[in-house]
Amino acid sequence: IGLWVEKCSDVPDVPVRVYGSASSRLAKVYRAFDRRPRNTGVLLSGEAGMGKSLFIRMMAAEAKRRNMPIFIINADLPGIVQWLKKCSSHALVILDEFEKVFRKDVPGQDEVPNQDKFLSLLDGMDDGKKLYVAAINETYNLNKYMINRPGRFLYHFTFGFLSQREIVEYMEDKLVDKSQLGFLSTALLGHRINYDALSCIIDEVNAGEDPKETLQDVNLDREDAAKQAEKIATFLFGD
Repeated sequence: IGLWVEKCSDVPDVPVRVYGSASSRLAKVYRAFDRRPRNTGVLLSGEAGMGKSLFIRMMAAEAKRRNMPIFIINADLPGIVQWLKKCSSHALVILDEFEKVFRKDVPGQDEVPNQDKFLSLLDGMDDGKKLYVAAINETYNLNKYMINRPGRFLYHFTFGFLSQREIVEYMEDKLVDKSQLGFLSTALLGHRINYDALSCIIDEVNAGEDPKETLQDVNLDREDAAKQAEKIATFLFGD
């Protein structure tokens, strides 16, 4: 039967305000894509809930604004790399959960390890000019010839836990009772917090739940919570 393209839903909306360095990273990616005559690869790594999916949505929204086709590759199918080499130039190709869909050491349909098939593609051996973005959770599941090789993935953006500045900026926008901002920002200092967790905490407090009980009961790392309780007590009451 061969390969085919199936139309999916439109690009999801991007929040009016995006926190952290995502906007500057997005601008850098498209500046590089505009000036380079060949394929450009972007690698996104980090645990779930750290902002990789939002960044992909931002890349897709910009591609749509430029009238660039967007291809989402979510299965390892025979001939997929050859098809990508032949498909439209000036396109955004999204490879979400790349290391799960394309394994680094498991032979694919043509008996070549799945990720190995992308090496020549990312090297720009075809005549196309496409923008590839691959999202992974752990770099150890990535082919070793894709790391430290900017000729294949020009940029490698890591998405980690939120900084104190990002936490405060987010709470300043989302927290209804701003009088709780000082306590919460101090309580979360040093916590391994992602946007999912922070959003849940703010939703609880905005709904009228006690901030102290919320931090005790919400599903966070308990070891971190114990350390934070000690920090808060020191901050509020001294040694």
